[in-house]
Amino acid sequence: MHECRDAQGCARSAPTGLDGGYAASSSLRFAREKDIELASITGTGKFGQIIRKDVLAILDNQPESMIAQATTLPSDASSQFEPFSMTRKTISERLSRSWREIPHVFIRIEIDATRLLVVRKALIEELETKIPIEAILVKVCLPALREFPTFNATVVEGGIELHQHYNIGLAADTETGLVVPVSKDADRLSLRDMVATMLDLLPRAVERKATPEELSGSTFTVNNIGALGNISGTSIIPYGTTAILSIARSVEKPVAIDGAVEIRPTLEVTLSFDHRAIDGGLAQRFLNRIQENLEEPVKALL
Repeated sequence: MHECRDAQGCARSAPTGLDGGYAASSSLRFAREKDIELASITGTGKFGQIIRKDVLAILDNQPESMIAQATTLPSDASSQFEPFSMTRKTISERLSRSWREIPHVFIRIEIDATRLLVVRKALIEELETKIPIEAILVKVCLPALREFPTFNATVVEGGIELHQHYNIGLAADTETGLVVPVSKDADRLSLRDMVATMLDLLPRAVERKATPEELSGSTFTVNNIGALGNISGTSIIPYGTTAILSIARSVEKPVAIDGAVEIRPTLEVTLSFDHRAIDGGLAQRFLNRIQENLEEPVKALL
């Protein structure tokens, strides 16, 4: 150890490297996490200080087996290693890439679901079939996507590709992991056709019977996180798109209406968007349009 002084001139001690330099506390923690001895590191920072780059250089020169050993958690006789299934591995790789490469931003809004629930009930009676909330959600999103095309797009080298087709992904939970079946050319479907598509596609996706073609090519995604009872939540943006909209389960809450308190069904809608292509103001305007369409869904469904 040797003595150095902080910005106020107070003496303090710091661990030294072979060259007499000292390691910054964050670099020291990083080296310990990777099980690297400080004495093996040559500091290249100011006054021979060991910096993060020096630790990374050691890691780059280590055999892969040593790195794996250093980063493997200790286990005991009661532990059991369970390898990822191919589905889980694919999900892991895609989500990791999305989270690593896309600067995610999340905004939320709470909507009055009174009209939405009334309209859905009326549609069930009119069409004499179950109406997945995803069908209504897709229909109310389409006008907003036309108005704000950046949300139906892909970030590419040096710019953004605005899609002229609307392939809407439908995030679905399965026993083996998340899948995203895609309603192709959703803008060309009537509400009745949209409902029929959902009632066919979603169950097959959950049962792992959807084709690879039906599980690819989305340009925008909706996620009904309320299906499992969630009243709040966010979603990671599927790679190759710029946004995903999540809708939660409706719950009754006291709401101020014209100076009086009423109990209304409300639900939270969350937008996850790619900040490389979309700024906060544009995202808020898009979400405001979604709110209008959900609170008065008849306009969007006609």
